[in-house]
Amino acid sequence: PGHPSELNSIRGGGGSLSAELDGLVVEEVCGIADGERRTILFVEDHEVMRAIVSDYLEHSVLGGCVSLIAAETLTRARQLMKEKNGRVDCVLLDLCLPDATMDDHIECLRNEWSGISVVVLSAVDNWDFVNQLRLCGIRGFISKKMTMDYNGHG
Repeated sequence: PGHPSELNSIRGGGGSLSAELDGLVVEEVCGIADGERRTILFVEDHEVMRAIVSDYLEHSVLGGCVSLIAAETLTRARQLMKEKNGRVDCVLLDLCLPDATMDDHIECLRNEWSGISVVVLSAVDNWDFVNQLRLCGIRGFISKKMTMDYNGHG
């Protein structure tokens, strides 16, 4: 299995970011459909992308079901996870962070976040690496290489 098509879900490459987030993060990974409040840790170094996705997750079909915390580095994400005592339901993770190598991501997924649903949201298109992440337990992959039709409400 060299292609990551065996992930629970791979998205991107032509759809809208809002549709990808609705389908993967909301329904499949975090289980928001049951109405329980969930905590999502969003790790993204680009301020604009962080603002767009954060705003969308907080004001979309999720309503009041999401508590969103954001980090701009893997180091900060690890700190937030410790502060929350690991009580995070889902991590939405960018792979290109200023303080992390690909090996750092793999180590974190294997050793620190193994029991948490992780969705990768990244422009990385190295499918061999995405497959390595799948073997480490990521639940899904959303490509940033897609048309972004965000208008404030999806």
